[in-house]
Amino acid sequence: MNEQQQNTIVKACQKQVPKGYIVSGLPNSDEIGALIRMTAQGIDSHLQAIHFTEDLEYAKAFLGRRQFKFDPKSMGVLCRRLAKSALTDSDDEGQRDNDETLLRDILDSLGIDPDDAY
Repeated sequence: MNEQQQNTIVKACQKQVPKGYIVSGLPNSDEIGALIRMTAQGIDSHLQAIHFTEDLEYAKAFLGRRQFKFDPKSMGVLCRRLAKSALTDSDDEGQRDNDETLLRDILDSLGIDPDDAY
């Protein structure tokens, strides 16, 4: 995923969800696992980090479901990391598939053709 594609994602988020892109799910779900892996990297080789918060009150109200709110400017970084992970030759094919599915879901929700992101 190149810088122009990341900028397209950031602009879509800033326009559609200026207060933050929200993802929620069950603690052991594939989506939450992918988010945790992507955010745990901290600052990457591009000298970029993902800025997000977790709503703990949401977890209390919805029986343990986790909810993350991502800064719109960080969504390009998140999507780049998901794309890189989905294309990596790792031994965990299921993890790659989960990362690609989450990436496609995010892009679809923003009205961006996922096939244009690779």
